[in-house]
Order: sequence, then structure tokens, then C-alpha cells
Amino acid sequence: MTNPIANVRAATPRLINIISENLYPQLRKASRSIWESCERNDFTIYDVKFYIDDTEDKIYLIVKTKKEPLSKTFIHKGPPVKLKKNAKEFIKKWKNNPRVTKKPYEKNGRLYVEIVREYTEITDFLKDQVKGLSMGRHLDKIVRKKYVTLELKDLLEENLRVFWTEYLDGKMPWER
Repeated sequence: MTNPIANVRAATPRLINIISENLYPQLRKASRSIWESCERNDFTIYDVKFYIDDTEDKIYLIVKTKKEPLSKTFIHKGPPVKLKKNAKEFIKKWKNNPRVTKKPYEKNGRLYVEIVREYTEITDFLKDQVKGLSMGRHLDKIVRKKYVTLELKDLLEENLRVFWTEYLDGKMPWER
């Protein structure tokens, strides 16, 4: 399934005010930033692509993901028990934390704790977290002003016909 992340409307009068030498590296950085952030939070990402629609002055960042919610909790691995100072700090940090569902415990010489996830759905995660990611100077300004998270059904538009054809074709431009 594909979960698109952004239909970013430009904060500048026209996207073409950002020269392509700046825009494309920033879009690659944004793609990497989104991918890494999602994976740090245990979401499975298969691909991230971008498309610039000059006619409607929009940038689309399309994130192909596994479309199923994560479990409500996860197990956080702590330090080995033999590192007394670190183990003590780990227990102190997590002992009375409200997100903890299973207090710190030892297994095979290492400490663990079970914690409630902040996000189980990738769309919720992206809606809340994209503004805080580093995407490049121009894109950061655009995203802070306005971005919209869309579902796949919202991306089946006439203006994206060329993007979807090229994406689904899977060939490089010189092979077409």
C-alpha cells in the first residue's frame, strides 16, 4: 500500500522561485529524513519518491509503506546488567514512567522495559512529525506554513498521471 505524506503547497508565490539546484537536493534530503524518521519509529518503508507539479504549484512526497498499524507497545532494550551505573540509571528513568506497561526486567543479562508507543498509525505519525524534520532551508519554510497528508485515493488525480505512469512502469527515463 502507498501512504503519501505530503501535498505541500508552496509558501512562495511559485515553486519555480526555488532554483532546481536547490530544490532537488532538498527533496532528496526530505525523502531521506522522512524515511529515517519513520524507520526509527518502527514503521516499514519500501520507497519514497517526489513529484513536482508546476501547473498547480505543489510538491508531492509519496511514501510507500506497509499499511498496518504497529502494536500498541514495544520492548525497549537497556544496558547489560553488569554495567551497574548504566543499569541503575535505566531503572531510575523507567521505573515510574507513565508510558511503561511492564516495569524494567532482566533477561539474558540485559535490562528491558515495555513501553506504550506514541504512534501506531503512520499517517498520524507523519501528520504530527513532518514539521519537525530537517528537509532543507526552502522546504522547511514551505512545510511549516502548509502541508497536507493524503491517502492513496486522494492521489489518483489527473495532474499525477505522468508520475504514476513512470513510477509503475519501473523503467529509467533512458529506457522508455
